[in-house]
Amino acid sequence: MRRAVERRDREAVLAATAAVLADGLDGASSLTSKSMAAKALVDVLRELEAVAPAEKENDGLDDLAARRAARRARGAAAQDSARS
Repeated sequence: MRRAVERRDREAVLAATAAVLADGLDGASSLTSKSMAAKALVDVLRELEAVAPAEKENDGLDDLAARRAARRARGAAAQDSARS
């Protein structure tokens, strides 16, 4: 975690913190310490979710571009085999 802090890699620091808190939940003996660790873990996971890159929505153009690329690749392969 120290390297992530030194690099100022917020996402890595949050992920490492979440792992430490989760381990702390497993090892906690009192209900108070477990509840505090659980609350902190939930807070860190929310923050981690906020800094994570958004999932790319598929708007149909990606599928169209992929089909076009595949069609062109098949056409190029057919031309190459015809030349051979």
